[in-house]
This record gives sequence, structure tokens and C-alpha cells, in this order.
Amino acid sequence: MNKFLDLHGKSIDEATAKVLNTFFEFDQNSYETELHIMVGKGSGALKECVESLLEEKESDYQYTYDDIHSTFIVRKIN
Repeated sequence: MNKFLDLHGKSIDEATAKVLNTFFEFDQNSYETELHIMVGKGSGALKECVESLLEEKESDYQYTYDDIHSTFIVRKIN
């Protein structure tokens, strides 16, 4: 089961809060195996923000970035 988070139009502060809350929910739900975080093309600020947050959680998640859909695909390691 996949979880989706769309950050289009969010400020960096809003996006950070949403991503951190979503990480918590994602960790708590054993049925969700992938998290898709859509950041859009824009200036690239949301992409950098999300990537930075993912790098902080590198022991918990592995991720790839789909450039065509401007989406991070995140999988739990454990």
C-alpha cells in the first residue's frame, strides 16, 4: 500500500511540517510500504528541502527521485 503527499504550492515551513508528520504516520503504519512525495518543478526549493529531510533519515529510508513526475519515492529499510 502506498501513501501520497502532494506539496505543490506549500511554503518551505509548511512542507517541512507536513513531511515530518507524514514520516511519523508512515513509520507507524506497517501496511504502507512506499511513500510518494510530490514536490513539483518550480524553483527546486521544495525538492532540496525534502531531500535534506530524507538525508537526515537515511538510516530509516531509502529513496529515489522520479524527475519526470517530480516525486520522491521513499521505502522503509526495516
